Amino acid sequence: MKFSSTIALSIISVASASIISPCCNEPITTFEGEFALGIVELCDPGTIYLAYENECGQLEHNCETYDCGCNECVVTLVADAAAAAATPTPTPLAAVKVAPTAVAAAPIKVAERGGVETCPVKLCDLCYPYCTIDENCVDYFTLCDTVLKDAQYRIGQIACNHELIFTYPVEYNALYTCGWSIVFKDCYYVLALNGCTTFWECPVDNCGTYKIFDESIDCACKPVEIVIIFKTCD
Repeated sequence: MKFSSTIALSIISVASASIISPCCNEPITTFEGEFALGIVELCDPGTIYLAYENECGQLEHNCETYDCGCNECVVTLVADAAAAAATPTPTPLAAVKVAPTAVAAAPIKVAERGGVETCPVKLCDLCYPYCTIDENCVDYFTLCDTVLKDAQYRIGQIACNHELIFTYPVEYNALYTCGWSIVFKDCYYVLALNGCTTFWECPVDNCGTYKIFDESIDCACKPVEIVIIFKTCD
C-alpha cells in the first residue's frame, strides 16, 4: 500500500511538472494591455531603439535608445554577436540584397480573422522576464486576435512596398493586415508576423532615421527584431 501510494504521488508530481502555462510555448495572439515597440539589430542585441510613428503612420526609429534593465542573457547575446562578427564569413553582408523571407513568400490580400477565440494574456501571465515602460510620451500599440493596432485604432499592416505602416481603413493592396503575434525569443518578447520574427530597418535619410520593412529593399538595410516593451499599470 505504501509502495502504491509512492507511485501515485510520483505520477501526480510528474503530471504537475508537465503543466506549463500556454503562453510559455504558444504565440500570444491577444494581449490585454498596451505596449511600446523597440528595434534591436541582430548584430547588436544589447541595444534597443525606441520606435515611434510618424504623421503618416509609418513605424520609424532614430538614435533614441531604451534601457530594458539588467538582463544576463543580453550580455551573452552581445558576446555571441561579437564572436560572430570576428569570424570571417564566405558571403559579405553587402551582397545581401532583397532576400525573400517566409513572411513575404506570397502576397496576400486582406486576410479575414476567424477560428477559435483565445483568452487575452495579461502582464501577470507572462512566463519570462520582460521589458516595461511607464512613459506617456511614447506610441503604444495593442494586439487582439492577431490584429495589431495603434492608439488611433489604425491597423498595422505590411504595405505593397513591404513597409510596416498603420492606416484605417487598411490599404486595398496591403500584403498582410493580420497574423501578428508575440513570442519569446533571444531573451525578449518580440513581434512576429506569421511566425517570422525577422524584419529589416532601412535608412530614409542621413540623420539616422530608419523605417521598418518585412523584406530587405536595399543593400543598406539591416536585419532586426521588434521588441515588445509592455506598459506598466497606471
